[in-house]
Amino acid sequence: MLAIVGLGNWEEKYQDTRHNIGFLVLDQLLPRVSPNRGWQKNSRTDCLETRGENFLLAKPQKFMNLSGQAVKGLVNFYQINSINLLLVHDDLDLLFGEIKIGKEQGAAGHHGVESVIEALGTNNFWRARIGIGRPEEGKNPEQIADFVLDKFSEKEQKFLGEVVEKAANLLALAIEKGVDEIRGKRLVIDKS
Repeated sequence: MLAIVGLGNWEEKYQDTRHNIGFLVLDQLLPRVSPNRGWQKNSRTDCLETRGENFLLAKPQKFMNLSGQAVKGLVNFYQINSINLLLVHDDLDLLFGEIKIGKEQGAAGHHGVESVIEALGTNNFWRARIGIGRPEEGKNPEQIADFVLDKFSEKEQKFLGEVVEKAANLLALAIEKGVDEIRGKRLVIDKS
């Protein structure tokens, strides 16, 4: 079973922020792969979940920096091998709209990913990194925190639907044909 976990912050005020793009992608994916099901809260994993014949979609209901607790609970509850885990999350080091699929990478400063690596004791899992770019004004931690917790700009919102849709298409392909089918994929949205 392939477990696809979108990272985000569960509180409503963070719903449409850059840091929640993992949740946005899973919300787009859900009706494609499981049109008659919605999200169900699993108190044992502390995630919103939907299961299909060969997949599990999950959105941890913890703050981003504590995502590892929920992911570990999910992996243990369903006895999922880490190589069958795919995290979907925002990435500052990719341009807005760029999507990269990879495996066995470091967290690169993403605290949600750090939390998952620490909780699982491995980075041997798949990641769908969705580019959000960096703030223009600088790279200090306060600016980064404000940037990722802010809503997408007006310009970004024009292309956000396409970014989320392309990422959901890749994940649907991974469910249908296996993660190796999307290994190494890199997509860039044309924003001209």
